[in-house]
Amino acid sequence: RLDARWPLHRAKVSGVELHPRDGSVMATASVDRTCRLWDLRRLSSDPGACLPLLSLTFGGVATAAHFSPDGARLLVTTQNDAVSVFQLSSARGTAELVTCDRPGWREGRMELAHPHRFYQHLTQFRATWHPRSNDLFIIGRWPAKDASGRDAEKGLDLFDTAGTLRCRIGAAWDGIHAGGAAIRSDGEAVAAMSGHSALLYLSPAEIAAALPHPVHHSGGDVSGVGRGGASGRGRGRGGGSDG
Repeated sequence: RLDARWPLHRAKVSGVELHPRDGSVMATASVDRTCRLWDLRRLSSDPGACLPLLSLTFGGVATAAHFSPDGARLLVTTQNDAVSVFQLSSARGTAELVTCDRPGWREGRMELAHPHRFYQHLTQFRATWHPRSNDLFIIGRWPAKDASGRDAEKGLDLFDTAGTLRCRIGAAWDGIHAGGAAIRSDGEAVAAMSGHSALLYLSPAEIAAALPHPVHHSGGDVSGVGRGGASGRGRGRGGGSDG
């Protein structure tokens, strides 16, 4: 049964997620260009009584908001070709940005310019976390055409929270990796979507190589950080090539 309904934004809600460790905290993303954190215990059916713990404003529609596996970071995708990561306070009952001493961060936030163009008939792009890392996230890319009018390289980009591209897979696929990709918990597979097709990349060594500790994959043990290049290696399965 439906237990509650809350009017939390001025426009459509495009994403919602519960905190992985604090069941009273929820994140929402909206077409009104905001992402907000809420304490479920304080919500009311009265719009004027619903006050967020934290409200973040962006230069484009916020399409998704995801907590890192430990809940300490928030990953937000927006339609103005940007991905933002926020460092959150660990104190329960609060939601404040805290300083993160990493390159590219400012006032608890890292904003990454990334080509994932908005198109009304295309599933919205959503960056998602690596399930075994609070530092790695993946998102499909769709750049503008180059100077000759040809499509630039597409695929799936894996970044760290310093904004560094760690690897790219799926560049050989003709379609667009729209929506959100999912990395399996053991890192042995990546599932993605493209038009009417579901895609599966098995044993992508580049993904395993990006983790700071050794990870077993079908080609042997891979260790080290940042050893994966921006290539299209990794076996992909899926029918059709429509974006």
